[in-house]
Amino acid sequence: MKTLIINRLFADFKIWLLIIMINSGNVFCQVSMKYKKDHDKAVLSAIYSSDNTSIACISADKTIRIYNAQTGELISTLDDKGEGNISLAYSPDSKTLISACFDKSIKIWDTKNNQLECKLDGHLQPSRSVCYSTDGKYIASGGTDNTIKIWYAPTKLNFKTLTGHKQCIRSVAFSPDGQYLASSGNDLKLILWDIATGTEIFSIKASDFPIETISFSPDGNYIATSGLDNNIRIWNSKKGTLYKTLSGHTKSVFSISYSPDGKYIVSGGDDNIIKIWSIESGKSVLDINGHSKGIRTVSFSPDGKMLVSGGLDKQMRVWDTKSFKISPTLKQQKYIDCSNNGKSIAWANSSSEISTSFTKQYTVTYTLDKSNYTNYRLFVNKSEYSTTNNRTVEIVKPKTINKTKDNKIEISYDIILDEPDNEIQFFAETPNHQGYIISKIQNVKFFNLADFKNNARFRSLIISPKNYSDKKLNIGFEININFETENTNKFKDACLSQQGKLFKSVTTRCPEDNKYLTRKSIIKISDSLSTVSKKQDVFLIILSGLFVKNSNNEIFLIAPNTSLKNFESDLINLESFCSSMSKSPAFNGIIIDPTRKLLQYPKGYSHVDSKEIFEYISKNLKTKKDYAILVVSTEEYLQLFDLLFSVIYPYNDIDKNDIIDFQELNTFFSQLYKTYYVYNGRFVPLFLTY
Repeated sequence: MKTLIINRLFADFKIWLLIIMINSGNVFCQVSMKYKKDHDKAVLSAIYSSDNTSIACISADKTIRIYNAQTGELISTLDDKGEGNISLAYSPDSKTLISACFDKSIKIWDTKNNQLECKLDGHLQPSRSVCYSTDGKYIASGGTDNTIKIWYAPTKLNFKTLTGHKQCIRSVAFSPDGQYLASSGNDLKLILWDIATGTEIFSIKASDFPIETISFSPDGNYIATSGLDNNIRIWNSKKGTLYKTLSGHTKSVFSISYSPDGKYIVSGGDDNIIKIWSIESGKSVLDINGHSKGIRTVSFSPDGKMLVSGGLDKQMRVWDTKSFKISPTLKQQKYIDCSNNGKSIAWANSSSEISTSFTKQYTVTYTLDKSNYTNYRLFVNKSEYSTTNNRTVEIVKPKTINKTKDNKIEISYDIILDEPDNEIQFFAETPNHQGYIISKIQNVKFFNLADFKNNARFRSLIISPKNYSDKKLNIGFEININFETENTNKFKDACLSQQGKLFKSVTTRCPEDNKYLTRKSIIKISDSLSTVSKKQDVFLIILSGLFVKNSNNEIFLIAPNTSLKNFESDLINLESFCSSMSKSPAFNGIIIDPTRKLLQYPKGYSHVDSKEIFEYISKNLKTKKDYAILVVSTEEYLQLFDLLFSVIYPYNDIDKNDIIDFQELNTFFSQLYKTYYVYNGRFVPLFLTY
């Protein structure tokens, strides 16, 4: 078979390459460039999303650009102003993107919201390569520190570290069945690892020069390697023996990728040529020219119909490869035996996702359904929990291991909470390392209650009119709006009872004379309480009355002295309360009862429901760090302050810590009515129950 390049056409900035393969006189394939994208600096990596809709591209300008795979339209640019990224991998569901970075971290990006979700820290030197397992449960990373780290993707736990390489690791790749990991780098080695045991299946010298990249065949039977010796080598993944060598590049090969059906390998390197190789024949069936400088990345699309490349010429190019008639093979579904579905491990100390401890010493207990898991490890804030004794670091062992009456295993640890926010996770594995269990994360917040009592001040503003100055407004109510003053006073007294008990001082402003409750006076009180509040304080606003919205969807509280004649000028935009809260460094809470309605609304204004109020406040508090919003929704007459007073009884203390907090407040209301609730930021208590 002989390859003849018949024609090269330049038109409309597209390069068309017509390649005719002479085989019984028939045209074998035709490849065209769909589009190219110019970058400010060299293109280091470009990959397709698993759903085939996007291409993510790393440039030396430290940004990640995401393009529409079909059109080349720029969808988004990811940039956290960090030190730059080196390697990319999409999750199997395409919802996240991971990158290996010069700052030693692994970054996880949310591709839906186009933002950095979190960073995984653990490598001591820059990370060089990342990959996802096919089921998306695991992330592998290799770095300049010569180590490979295996992360449990759902909780970001680094539960294994593999050591065996002597120099920088340049490439890592999971086998399609997720049971093995291949790695290579500057020490010339190709190592295949058993993920479950963390041991080497084989370690071979795979080149006389550093290996830049590796790729598993779709069936998992072969591993391809390439690097600075210009050749591509294909290895039997079961035996570690050389299967075939592909020779043809005249300079270093920096990137290779199997086609989805496993029949071809695409490669690119410093000779500026993209080669597509037939695995069966071991020969290059197509040379694609177009890049003017060294190629650093090549990859087939998941459906095999396209190919992306990029290099030192600052260009990313996408090529049409439909003529190869590549069809993806079915993905294998045999994965690591890991019972991490939450059914075989349970929290024994708390069923809530977030716990709060008022002491630094904390006991955590786990119950295992299976007794064959005998090796236990506890992780706190992503690191295995340890203590230092006489300058010696010691891994903490379980305090107790007991068998229950129903033959379950109960394991308890005593730990010290050194941070305000703590992530605790339990790991258990079988003696032969073939199976293991990883618990869900338990978030435990340490709250220094004694310090809070000595420093925090509680301030509240209650706007709850008995009636409105304009009698026409009062006549318009569907239901009687008169509040039970005694219930308001009971709640005020309950707040004042916390002075010297939970708070250093308590200030409650609840003006009752309607003639003083003008828009200006209410905003002035709100701003003054906000101004004097400090970071350790709690500032609570409670609004109950009439709410309306205008044609611009601005939402207002009707001030008690509002008249129909000056209706518009007397309204209080809820944005004003949000502005007061945003100015304050204190923790702010806002509770709203919007259940009262007018039978007839002034022209240009209409009824506003609880959900609209909640969304409006949330939007206006988006820059605030510490706050809670609770909006109650019901068609019934709501005795708000009677209910608020009832919350402070001990039977509403769900976690039995003698404190009522915002979450428990919402739980109480949500059992009776529909609520719209959000809590953001640090933990704060509201009432002591004793």
